[in-house]
Amino acid sequence: MTTHHLLQSFDEDAQHLLEDGMKQITVEATANTKILYGSEKFTLYTILVMCPITHAWWIIQKRYSEFFSLRHKLLKIAKRALKTHPEVVQLLQPLGEFAFPKKYLRTDTPEIMNERRDAFKRLTSTLLAIRSSFVLHMLQAPQRQLVLNQVVDTIEAFLSVPDCQKEGELRHASITRVSESVEEKSLPACDEEMCPICLYDFADAPECTLHLGCGHVFHKDCVVPWLEQTMSCPLCRQESTHGVL
Repeated sequence: MTTHHLLQSFDEDAQHLLEDGMKQITVEATANTKILYGSEKFTLYTILVMCPITHAWWIIQKRYSEFFSLRHKLLKIAKRALKTHPEVVQLLQPLGEFAFPKKYLRTDTPEIMNERRDAFKRLTSTLLAIRSSFVLHMLQAPQRQLVLNQVVDTIEAFLSVPDCQKEGELRHASITRVSESVEEKSLPACDEEMCPICLYDFADAPECTLHLGCGHVFHKDCVVPWLEQTMSCPLCRQESTHGVL
C-alpha cells in the first residue's frame, strides 16, 4: 500500500502531528561480512528502524552498492525536476549535501565497515526525513502528487517501509480512520511471559521488545543478532522483517 493512497482529508494540526510522529523514528545499524557460494566476501549492512509513535519496527539489509544506486537515482530525479519542479530539488537538498562514504578498491576493512555503517545509519535517517518532507508537501500541494509520489515510492520501496508504519503515521495524525490498531489486526496474540532466548521474564527486564509477524516476542537485544544473520523467527522460522514494539 502506497502512502498517497492513504492521504485523505486533513488540516494544519494534522500535518503538524504527522510531522512530529515521523521525527520520533530511531535507527540502528550494524555491519557484517558475508560470503556467498562461489563469490568473494562482501559487507551487508543491517538497518533496524523503530517508531515509538506507531509502535512499528522493521529491518532491512543492504550493500554499499545499493545505497549508492539509490542516491544516484534520487539525485537524477532532482536534476530532471530542476526546471519544472524546483520544490523537488529543494526537498532533496539534504541528500545532495550528505557526505556519502567513498569507494575503495581494497577489501572492506573493519575501519571501512564502521565508517559506512555509521554513514548508512545517518543516511537512513536522512531518507526518512526526506520522505516526511515529501509526504507533507503532497498534503499541501495535491496537484503535484505525481512527481512527489515518485520520490516517496522510491524511498519507501528501498527502505521497505511496512504498511503498519504508513497507516500508523496517518492514524496518529487523525488523517485516516482505522477502527483497530494494525498490530491487533495483523499479529496473532502471544501469551509468552519470558524471552525465549535469554529466558528472563519480560516483566523483570524493562528492555525494548520486538513482536515478530508470527506473534513470537523477544528482547530486542536478544533477537536482533539473529535477525542480522537470517530474517526469520528463531522459533518457528517464519520470515520476519517487521512487527510491533
